[in-house]
Amino acid sequence: MPGVGALPIIDPYGCEEFGGYPDLRAPSGTIPGLEVGLCGFDFGPYYSYVPDETRTNVYSKATYALSDTLTWTAEFGYARNRAERGGAPSFPILTSPIVPASHPYNPFGQDVAFFGRAEGNGFDGDPANTESDTFRFSTNLQGELENGFWEISYTRAVNDFLFMVPDVLNTEFQLALQGFGGSQCNPVTGTAGEGDCEYFNPFANSYTTAPNSDYVVNSFTAREVIDSKSDLEVIEGFASFDVFEMDAGFAALALGAQYREEQLSQDYDELANQDSFTFVIGNPDFEGSLDVWAIFAELALPVTEDLDVQLAVRHEDYGGTIGSTTDPKLAFSYRASDTLSFRGSISTSFRAPTVFLRNGGSTSLQQLVDPVQQAQAFVAVRTSGNENLKPEESTAYNLGLSFEPFQDLSIELDYWNFEFEDLIIQENAQAVLNSNPSDPDRIVRAGDPETGPLIQVNNTFVNASSLETSGIDFVSSYKMETDLGFITPSINATYVTKYDLVDPQAGAIDGAGRRNFNNIGVSSPELRVNVGLNWSNDIHAANIFVRYISSYDDDQNCADGTANLGGCADGFYEIDSHVTVDAQYNVDVGAFFDTEQSYVLTLGGINIFDEEPPQVFTNSGFDSKVHDPRGRQLYARLAVEF
Repeated sequence: MPGVGALPIIDPYGCEEFGGYPDLRAPSGTIPGLEVGLCGFDFGPYYSYVPDETRTNVYSKATYALSDTLTWTAEFGYARNRAERGGAPSFPILTSPIVPASHPYNPFGQDVAFFGRAEGNGFDGDPANTESDTFRFSTNLQGELENGFWEISYTRAVNDFLFMVPDVLNTEFQLALQGFGGSQCNPVTGTAGEGDCEYFNPFANSYTTAPNSDYVVNSFTAREVIDSKSDLEVIEGFASFDVFEMDAGFAALALGAQYREEQLSQDYDELANQDSFTFVIGNPDFEGSLDVWAIFAELALPVTEDLDVQLAVRHEDYGGTIGSTTDPKLAFSYRASDTLSFRGSISTSFRAPTVFLRNGGSTSLQQLVDPVQQAQAFVAVRTSGNENLKPEESTAYNLGLSFEPFQDLSIELDYWNFEFEDLIIQENAQAVLNSNPSDPDRIVRAGDPETGPLIQVNNTFVNASSLETSGIDFVSSYKMETDLGFITPSINATYVTKYDLVDPQAGAIDGAGRRNFNNIGVSSPELRVNVGLNWSNDIHAANIFVRYISSYDDDQNCADGTANLGGCADGFYEIDSHVTVDAQYNVDVGAFFDTEQSYVLTLGGINIFDEEPPQVFTNSGFDSKVHDPRGRQLYARLAVEF
């Protein structure tokens, strides 16, 4: 899809006949002999929502009694994971490389900008591959005290994660458009389109009369490789013992200390270090470490037969610019009667910026709405670490009750509230773009730095002002004995009453019941309900669950289906509510055949009526943070107990 001047022009050599989807941006005949618009490519079928994956897990544990009061335990685990996720045949090239007027297949007779894919319809997809290997070793000594016990432990976990994805090389692709394509071509001494130097043909006649050779395509295609390594070591010791007697029993005290060290590094290949790729761009290597000292204590007080109180405190020292924190907790449980009890807690917490948040970096691919071009754009979003991050602090409290008005009926009701200050978040790329779409330090465009096509958004991790969320959880079940067996209906519901946040770019947001695409929040439907029915009779058991997610607003799109480019007169597009049904049946085959071992056969289905997720106007067509696109999933399991 070349562009002449400021207008996008559909390839005059063809579009629809080669699998494209014409998208006219002006009436036919606006430019005689040419169509103003784009030739779309449906890359959805190439992608896999669930990657092809193989997993291998090995686990062993040994316990040895050194004496009557001293026990040694060791654990070893290894996990191997290999996955391949489908991808389109090359990413779109967003840098607007120039097809020169001298190109032998350029029908325009002038320089034009190319906007499209080096390989499109008819080519094989380019999958992304991941390889993950995790080793974990843990050992501990546990001993008895006169009125308690003690434990000392050491744990180490190491992960090696390799990620590989193909992409087009920026400089090499531009050279190929100029006739200097090919691994053997020397653009200094060679002649365009002669000998070892070939033209790459980006036009539709490459499907017919002027095909491209593998030689020229391979010369501008490479694989980005990211090798990530993480290492965690933890040494911990604690003791628990009775300290004094109260009316309802002994008060118990636990004291402990911990040291942990985290290391993380990411090694990008040389081409990625040079930002050589047209779409995934690349990234610099990084490495960093973090070591933490902590001490903690917890006191359980049986104040009366009906009142238990728990006091806890934890102090952590990160050193350097992060500093230290002391976080207390108070909790209680009160049994008002045999059928009614109350509970509550209040605590503070502290989350220090990790090695990745302070020193790391990554490039992701996101679909954004460009307010300058007044169109959606699929762009690279580069996030860099921020060494000036402050720790994140939060306060949480909850109040709840348990009520059993009669036998086998239980009702649980809880109100919870979380308040975060200096919340550590990744800046929202759409909010950064909306804030100043022509900022040359944050927004990268092809051609004109203020009005050209959007290529890249640079963001970082920041401390957001605040976020407060609260809600109500309700859980109830009633077990009934019938001639057919035990039948237990149940309900589990969560209602979000508040999701208020302050975004560094978007300002104050009431995010409850919104997708929160344009801010730092996450999708927050206000109501989720699971209604279940369980049945059991001797060796048989079955259950069915109806799962409901309420509708919510999509702040990326307006009610009329158009993109939100600065406000929606008729409100946001509403993402529909969603209902799915899961079912499962179990039978103890071993008991059925009177075997010594237990053989439990399970047959089940997830989303058994194959409900599709509600439509959202994104590349995937659904909200991946809320809904599952996989449809009906049937499974069978056989568990053998020795």
